[in-house]
Amino acid sequence: MLIQSIAATAALGLAVTGAQSALISFAAGSNPNDPTLVSQFDAGSKITSILDRGPTMLNLLTHPDDGSASPVTSPVALLLTFSMTHITSNQIMPGLWAHTFSVSGSFEFRDQVTDDLLYRGTAGESGGVFVGLGTATKINSGGIGDFNTTYDIGPAGEAIVGFGGTQLPGDFGFTLTDINNGAGATLIFENGSVVGIEDFFAHSSFSGSFIPTPGALALAMMSGVMAIRRRRNV
Repeated sequence: MLIQSIAATAALGLAVTGAQSALISFAAGSNPNDPTLVSQFDAGSKITSILDRGPTMLNLLTHPDDGSASPVTSPVALLLTFSMTHITSNQIMPGLWAHTFSVSGSFEFRDQVTDDLLYRGTAGESGGVFVGLGTATKINSGGIGDFNTTYDIGPAGEAIVGFGGTQLPGDFGFTLTDINNGAGATLIFENGSVVGIEDFFAHSSFSGSFIPTPGALALAMMSGVMAIRRRRNV
């Protein structure tokens, strides 16, 4: 009964907040001379940085959850800085390895003409994760993601999605393909262990989502907990 009550309360809260959310995305480019992201390795700190190639211009799609028939396309500039530190490398099948890095940093989308902020995403306190797939010594493709992202919505973004705010909960994922035009990126070793990735460039696609700060959800959950306590005390 307790589990059912909590589930019902959570469902109510999601129903309240779910009507206002947004999905944002962009597709990977096809021009080998126009990559989305580049990397730099710092030998002193053992940090691999992922950056926008500067300037990175693209079309961002916003799918507001307001019944709109089609997404809104916005010409934007992507600004991105991630810092990655190697965690572990594992062979997942013969000839295929997964190399995992912790990720911190942020990204933002700004109007190409006015430079007004649409959306800014920041990896959560626990950080995001990069998983690169390839061989024991090279990464051929990969992805950066985080399910505890916080978003700030700028005026230009608020005009599209219909709500604003800061520190809104969400998620994101960048997929990296065509790394070094398909040649892959070589891993850097020190004393037999992976410490980073040699400098590379890559195409990237992206998707992310966010919802307003769930004040209504928190209120619903609190009401549900209070109701459960009253029933247990009767």
